[in-house]
Amino acid sequence: LDTDLSLAAADASVAEGTRRMLVYTLLAILAISSLSAIFVWRVVKRPLKVLEDGTDRLASGDLGYQLDVRSHDELADLARSFNTMSRQLDEARKEVIDWGRTLEARVRQKTAELNRAHEQMLRVEKMASIGKLAAIVAHEINNPLAGILTYAKLLKKRFGKATAKDDEVFSSLDLIESESRRCGEIIKNLLTFARATSMNYEPA
Repeated sequence: LDTDLSLAAADASVAEGTRRMLVYTLLAILAISSLSAIFVWRVVKRPLKVLEDGTDRLASGDLGYQLDVRSHDELADLARSFNTMSRQLDEARKEVIDWGRTLEARVRQKTAELNRAHEQMLRVEKMASIGKLAAIVAHEINNPLAGILTYAKLLKKRFGKATAKDDEVFSSLDLIESESRRCGEIIKNLLTFARATSMNYEPA
């Protein structure tokens, strides 16, 4: 039995089904791609951009800058680590600044102490110079005064007892002797002032 049937309708139906399947497949691929792109942008791209901007601000010197963390994924953990690092860097910078100020104050204080010690040493050197000068002057004056005093005593012995005629001479010799002794006491005090004393060492 030979039967001749037309399969054009079946072929057209199959072709139409194939076209629909291709269109649906393409639409599904486009939808999945779009959804994937949106998902990647929201979940990966945008947090990475925020993290990159925060890194740029941190690199430009804005220490202590904090990122807004709202999720609980791996990128959120990375952002929290970034916030911790930024906060620690800011604290370290503040600590370094405080240390710098403290060091500057200590340097000023020690400089003032050194200046005071230097001024005190200058005063001590001046006093020592004055003492040496007083000793030299005292020695130089003491010898002529001793000579004057000695000659005054010799003159009093040579003339013997005073007479009415020599009263004025003897009073002058007594005055010379007393004033010479007084100058001798002044010189003695100068020598006592100029005498070197034992040194006491103290930290300064």
